[in-house]
Amino acid sequence: MSGKQGEIPGGVPVDRVEAARQVKAALRGPVMRALAEGIPEIRNMPGTVAYEKVMADIGLLEQCFGYFRASRDKFIQVLVDAEQRQVNDDNAKLSCGRTLNEVVAMIVRSAAFRYFRLRVVERKSPQRPKEPVGVLARALSSLGLRRSMPAPEAASRAEQLYKAIRQYLLYEWQVPLVPAYSQLSPADVSRLGPRIVELRSPEDLLVAAGRRAPPTVVPAATAAPCAPSPVEQWSVRPKTAEPPTNLSDLLTPDGSRLRMEALSGLLGEPAVLEASGNAEQTAAVTSALAAVGRVLVKSLVSDLGLDKRQLAVCLLSAQNAMPPSAFEQLARASENDAAMLRFMLAVRRAKLTVQSSLPDCAAIIAAAVKPK
Repeated sequence: MSGKQGEIPGGVPVDRVEAARQVKAALRGPVMRALAEGIPEIRNMPGTVAYEKVMADIGLLEQCFGYFRASRDKFIQVLVDAEQRQVNDDNAKLSCGRTLNEVVAMIVRSAAFRYFRLRVVERKSPQRPKEPVGVLARALSSLGLRRSMPAPEAASRAEQLYKAIRQYLLYEWQVPLVPAYSQLSPADVSRLGPRIVELRSPEDLLVAAGRRAPPTVVPAATAAPCAPSPVEQWSVRPKTAEPPTNLSDLLTPDGSRLRMEALSGLLGEPAVLEASGNAEQTAAVTSALAAVGRVLVKSLVSDLGLDKRQLAVCLLSAQNAMPPSAFEQLARASENDAAMLRFMLAVRRAKLTVQSSLPDCAAIIAAAVKPK
């Protein structure tokens, strides 16, 4: 994508450009034809025209997502993998090389960027007066002393906001929040960080960003205690303190992936296997864990402070609960990949910490990787 009208700006690797091309071709073709059966606003429109109309209308895009989820069987033609087999897992790769969750994120981002370009108002800077072209200017030009070229134009406010919030635009439920997102500044986005994905209403988002005063709450005379959520019901039992785990002890010499020798003694412990739901350690599981990259290990050990046993349970639980392709995607993900962001937001929300017991670690991870 090259940054033309309605497209996402910035340099993009070739493989992502090709994936985006295939996704757009599918959206403008079979997807729009299927949507037209249930969305009167785009019925009888050419695919490209229907696509542009949907992407330019936040309400209509939200309606299309709703129709897709309610009538998924009508989209079987595009929900296939490279071997043309039907795909039911939103984390499995489609024929374009991207998962359905990644395609959804691409659509949400593109719609948000279009909206920002139309609605985010630029602050006008005072214009410099035009300098007259007189005798002195002509003399300088004749001597080869031309004025330096003007500096390139700075990114627009819309582009700055999009660049700041892009990594947090992941889910279709965020589509109706795009108008509220457009009221944020890049500084607001930086301050809120991953919490943006936890704020599901315009009111909560704008209050959290300081753009709107919090509503006045009148305390009830006899308020009943709120029932604990399933996550809060998970027991968090204190554990024997262990020395902090050194990240470098867990990684290969080049720092790129998990060093299996660091966990080899733990993967056979009955407590670890029982908590993670793995009756025995197989060669296939060991091979899968050997592909775990630095980012996932760092996120669990350095960012959350887990020890080696907790790390082993988390990795085994994820590998046990996820389809192989989805676990491989998470294992190799970078910090900004949608899969990694979803995972870390889920485990942070569930309060996975060094105080979590091994069974709690397994339960939290299983919930975090469960398809939504």
